[in-house]
Amino acid sequence: MAPPVPALLDIPWSTSTVSVSIIDTSLIARNTSSSMLFGPSIPGLEGLDFGCWSFLIDHPDGRLVYDLGFPTEWETDFPPHTVDLIRDYFDTGMAYTAPQYTSDILESGGVSLDTIDAIIWSHTHVDHVGRPSLFPPSTDLIVGEGTLETFGLGYPDSPDSPYLAREFANRTVREIPFPSNATRIGGLAAYDYFDDGSFYILEAPGHEIGHVNALARISNDPPSFIYMGGDSFHHSSQLRPNRYTPLPKQIYLEEPINSAPNPVPGELFAKLHPSRRLPALPDYAVNLTSPYNTPLVAINLYDDGGSHARFPEIARDVISKMQAFDADDRVLIVVAHDETLRGVVDLFPKKVDQSRIKEWKKRSRWQFVGDYDEALALLQEEEGREV
Repeated sequence: MAPPVPALLDIPWSTSTVSVSIIDTSLIARNTSSSMLFGPSIPGLEGLDFGCWSFLIDHPDGRLVYDLGFPTEWETDFPPHTVDLIRDYFDTGMAYTAPQYTSDILESGGVSLDTIDAIIWSHTHVDHVGRPSLFPPSTDLIVGEGTLETFGLGYPDSPDSPYLAREFANRTVREIPFPSNATRIGGLAAYDYFDDGSFYILEAPGHEIGHVNALARISNDPPSFIYMGGDSFHHSSQLRPNRYTPLPKQIYLEEPINSAPNPVPGELFAKLHPSRRLPALPDYAVNLTSPYNTPLVAINLYDDGGSHARFPEIARDVISKMQAFDADDRVLIVVAHDETLRGVVDLFPKKVDQSRIKEWKKRSRWQFVGDYDEALALLQEEEGREV
């Protein structure tokens, strides 16, 4: 039986477009605990390595940057309590380095910072805010609704703020409103930034207060879009498989793994799914009922009830809505830490070529399976002992 086809995304018609470049912010994140980000835990996938993508958006009426990544001089680029929090994470074995500020990367690529009209923060976490103070005061800072009330104008003016007041100093800071009657795209409230349908800021709460995504129309004949997902999810196994994009019978990997033939049999990968492995699913994963059309993992809850997401139930709902975008051949989803796109998509200073969207989607869609190499090896060892 063919998978259900989502209703055509309700993206308002427009002939206006923007150009988009995907920027490698130079972040090198090592050994981030997978169980901190999602679950149920799968033996063999304990630590994740990833970078961070940001975006340059060009429109005839303005130039934007969505996210700035992790700052190079992080020990002086954050308030003392944020630096202590980062060190606490590093004490667990994680490591973050960013050899270049995104502002330096832009300038090296021929973009003068005084041509940037605004920076959009997807949210206020340390690996996204970068250092806006390196941009001229003419560059506005745009944040999601609730950011200023929650986190204030920066430390020390707001003692508990995770960022420094210098990042806001002498520049206009704008908070995007999402009224109850806002246009909705794919179920998410949308703000038409240039008022012409070329670029929407999307309310995508859950991961953090004020978390926003963005949808950029990069062509109109045929229409194609880049969906900028921030930290809506951290690994593609939180998104796929799903009812629109079920697990295929064969999964071709561009980089073969040791634990399985290439292509990887879908039925082998299905054995890792919690519905196959666990006698009972935890409450946060009750919807992970099938290895064929529900994701492998979900935003989890810790034993103490906490979560990496501020509002985990809402964050899971955002991912569910993103599945329809992902199933649309016109839309390429790029979340901040998706390593399956590395070596597939063109990076800044190149611009995204709309004619390659479908190719990039097809090549990258199931490459996350390669991250489960050790997990598949452990699974087959266990099966061998049981024979």
